[in-house]
Amino acid sequence: MKKTTGATWDSIFLAFSRVLTILCSMLTTKILSTGLSLEGYGTYAQASLIISTGTSIIIFGMGDALAYYFNRSNDEIEETLRSRIINTIFFIEIALGLLLASIIVFGQTAIVSYFSNESLYQVIIVTSILPLFSNIINLLQILCVSSGRAKWMSIYSLVLAIVRIAVALLAVYVLENILWIFVGTLLIDVCHIVVYNMDIHKKSVHINVFKISYKHIKPIFAYGLPMGVYSITSSLTRDIDKLVIGRIGGTEELAIYTNCSKVLPLDFFVTAFAMVLIPYIYRRVSEGRKEESIDLFSSYLKVGYYTVWMLGTMVLVAPEAVISFLYADVYVNGKWVFILYVLDSMLRFASVHLILTAAGKAKNVMLYSVISLILNAILNIIFYHIWGMVGPAIATTIVSFIYTILILGDTIKTIEAKWKDVFDFKDIVIFVTTIVASWGVSFALNALLLHFELHPYVAMIISMCIFAAIVLTVYFKKIFRVLKKINSFKL
Repeated sequence: MKKTTGATWDSIFLAFSRVLTILCSMLTTKILSTGLSLEGYGTYAQASLIISTGTSIIIFGMGDALAYYFNRSNDEIEETLRSRIINTIFFIEIALGLLLASIIVFGQTAIVSYFSNESLYQVIIVTSILPLFSNIINLLQILCVSSGRAKWMSIYSLVLAIVRIAVALLAVYVLENILWIFVGTLLIDVCHIVVYNMDIHKKSVHINVFKISYKHIKPIFAYGLPMGVYSITSSLTRDIDKLVIGRIGGTEELAIYTNCSKVLPLDFFVTAFAMVLIPYIYRRVSEGRKEESIDLFSSYLKVGYYTVWMLGTMVLVAPEAVISFLYADVYVNGKWVFILYVLDSMLRFASVHLILTAAGKAKNVMLYSVISLILNAILNIIFYHIWGMVGPAIATTIVSFIYTILILGDTIKTIEAKWKDVFDFKDIVIFVTTIVASWGVSFALNALLLHFELHPYVAMIISMCIFAAIVLTVYFKKIFRVLKKINSFKL
């Protein structure tokens, strides 16, 4: 049994489940992309943009506050008080969610006017409450992971993702109304909350928002506010390009941009590691265990660039075929937006802020995100007028690079390390050379197969498999070695 325990095994299980969940999500997007017109999908994209922006606005750093208080040792905080603080965090989130829903409902005329799309009226009521449910689910997931229930959480999410596919099919092909997509999402979110609550009860974690600690409301906000501002600015930085195109470019252009800028699950593996390693990182940084913090962070970054860079480069072997396969041929017009967002994803995995928040530097994270938002907003508008739809994607990629450097630099300084302590630059150069050379071979092979009139999807799959085979043959042992090292860390 010992051979299948530890941070690596938990992460692998979570990553595998996440892959299946992501595949279900991608299939749902495919159904919507092919089943809806560009105008219909554009309306769906606008409503989804309202949800994602609202979700980030009202989280207000509550996730970080929850992780902080729940993972503190029993010597630091008494169990009954801890329970009341956790209840208080959920109470605050519910209050913020209801406030946001009211603002959206009463301000719906202004929102519809901004997007110049009357069709939004039919979905905006249901849309208004979804950010609250999304954040409650996120908070419950933090409790599941911190309680050692990550595996079960993944299974529940997978089952409900499959249900989401059925809802999309029903809404698009039977009821023929996107309203039912959001109604179905609401019902699935309710199921998520019920199931997660039942699961954490097994670990004696009970949520009761009527039993709160009033004196901790201010400390919770004080701790979460910087991360709340970070969450808002980070989300707007990520979505400002869509907001610009939604206003200037129109509904159909937003539909193309939304799909081509959709963040692909290139980081599914490293994200699973980040989620599992939250308590490991918090404890080592807060307890001042410098060498272990450096070692753990360095190992995390290696897992990141081994997996994210390999998968990202593999996708770029046949970008047009990937867009057609994931969405529909009509979205191929956004090829360069797609390529730039793949490059953006290959950078973002390294901008993890866990160490900075654990070290009490949440204000720094907030500052960097505010700088990124302002810079991105300015560049988005300028670049759109210069290059059209691809302009905001260029702006986002540039800002993502700057933000990643700022976060990495501060993180390395915080753990009192040097760049060479966390990055094996020789290994990085060799790895980049390997994936670029493998991409060249695979890209040429894909072009050759298309020349002989092989179906684009078949040519894409063959070329990607060749790419993956080359890289894994060269780097499999090194990847396995770093996974084994992470598994040796104990709480």
